[in-house]
Amino acid sequence: LAREAPNVILGQTTLPADYRFTEGRRPGFYFATPADREHQRTMHLMPEFWDFVKGGSYAIAHQHDRYWEAATGNPKRNTVSGAAISGPDFDEHDWRVSTLNPTGRYALQHFAQALLHQDMLGLSKGGYLVGTYGMEEQLAPFAQAFRALPPVMMETLPGGGAAVRLRFVRYDGHSWFYLENTSAETGST
Repeated sequence: LAREAPNVILGQTTLPADYRFTEGRRPGFYFATPADREHQRTMHLMPEFWDFVKGGSYAIAHQHDRYWEAATGNPKRNTVSGAAISGPDFDEHDWRVSTLNPTGRYALQHFAQALLHQDMLGLSKGGYLVGTYGMEEQLAPFAQAFRALPPVMMETLPGGGAAVRLRFVRYDGHSWFYLENTSAETGST
């Protein structure tokens, strides 16, 4: 019933950095065994992971950023060495957090996997931190192209194989399509 309602948003969240987040932690939750950790790290690649949002009138994919803490700052650095990250309205803090962002050809892998298994009307990224450092070069043109698509779910056309999808819709008097290719191949011979 919720899938058919036009004002219900169905979202699926991936946790791509769980392999780093769970490293060295005591056994428990979903990282009790190496096999559990591998499953958690790669479950977003499985078609059935996206079944929750299939058939919804408005589906979104969210990439939740895990983070870790490090006491790398030094609030007394300006008195010790004279070099601090500080200014009139800011003093360096000793507690910092950071997150993992894939770069290069892997920068958009989590979004690409979401779109491979289900057409999405929304893609988001964030968590405790909101950051895209290292992936802007790939993210900016992708976001521009994604935002140009019409705000309706598209039909997946037959064919394409396991790593390619062709989506199509007629909307507002025009034909729209996009091709999703998640294969490792970068070109044809």
